Amino acid sequence: MKKRFIKALCLMLIFIVPALALAAHYIGNRNSQKFHHPNCRWVKQMSPANKIIFQSREYALQAGYIPCKVCKP
Repeated sequence: MKKRFIKALCLMLIFIVPALALAAHYIGNRNSQKFHHPNCRWVKQMSPANKIIFQSREYALQAGYIPCKVCKP
């Protein structure tokens, strides 16, 4: 019983937790002052020098960034 629990816990830590961490951030554009989901089409066109990473939507809003109208983060 304990071995199954430990195995399930290890699998969760290996696969689920990193996926949640990746999904939890947003990309802001220093020029436009907008923030996006990482997979938004505008992020792909953004210059790396203009990218800023926010750990949450709230941080982006507090920094004065507005949500993208395309991806609607």
